[in-house]
Order: sequence, then structure tokens, then C-alpha cells
Amino acid sequence: MIKRFLFTALIFIISGCALKHMDAPQVLSDCQYKKLSGDEFIFMPLSELQQSHSYNLIYSDVSRQSSTLPSYYQGLKGKLTDKLITRDYPHMPVSGQYDRHCSVINDCDAEFNLPRHLSKAQQEKQIRISTFLVRQAILSNCEVVYIRLDPLSDNYLAPSLINAAGLEVISQSHD
Repeated sequence: MIKRFLFTALIFIISGCALKHMDAPQVLSDCQYKKLSGDEFIFMPLSELQQSHSYNLIYSDVSRQSSTLPSYYQGLKGKLTDKLITRDYPHMPVSGQYDRHCSVINDCDAEFNLPRHLSKAQQEKQIRISTFLVRQAILSNCEVVYIRLDPLSDNYLAPSLINAAGLEVISQSHD
């Protein structure tokens, strides 16, 4: 009985450590940060209120379920890559059950599969909820992170988009 309990406890401990490890950003083994090209940014200090919530638009993985970066990243530098990644999540109704409406009545916008009767503001909100768009960045400690962008932006590669995430561009590359 004791052996079974110890074995079960060991499995829980090992799996818990593995899950915790998966939440940390990936670290590149040989990134040579100074040689990387790309716009350089810095993590700006968070307000006291934000410090308990972290950098809520910067993720450790390409999933909105992954963890966001804590406040101790402030002052750290990073470089933006040109890599954009999109994850589409099922539409979450803004008002009522309209997924069924789209398939039964066939009265939906072709690009985003949203009912035409929704207001422009409701459609934009729905697109922002269901589309997870991130831009990859390499930090000076060689961690790979993902900065969430607005999917309705005109220019995803504009460095100014990352300012909303608590970052500030400090030098732009001249590629």
C-alpha cells in the first residue's frame, strides 16, 4: 500500500514539474543575440496594479492558454522577428447563437463567417476574440516569446504595435 502511494505521489510530482516546465518560454541554445537582426525593444516598467497581472499580451508559447510573462522581465531587451503566427479559435458568440444561423440561413460574411446583421463593432469584437495573432521575439536571455497583435491591424510588422503590450521599441533595424 505504501509503495503504491509513493509511486502515485512520484508520478504526480514528475508530471507537475513537466507541466510547470512547459509554461516557461523556449530557450535557444545558441542564439547570439547581438548578431540577430530585427527591431530592438525593452520591457517597460509595469504600474503597481499591472504587476500582479504581468505582461498580459506577451506569451510563453503560441497559445492563448499559455502563461504570460511576469513583471520581473521589466528592463529586459529583445528583438522582433518577422515571424507571424495565427491560431483561429471557434467563434464565440457576441450576441446569441449565430453559428447555427450562418449554416442554416447562409446569411454570413464570407471572409469571417459572421452574420451580416451584427454591427461593425460586434463583428470586430468577434474577430479579435476568435483570432490569436502573435509576432515572435527573441529576448536578450535567448528566450523565445510571442507578442499578441491586433488581428484587424493594417500592418502586422509595424513595430509600434508592440507598444500596447508594455514594450517600447528602442532601435529599428535597417534591413
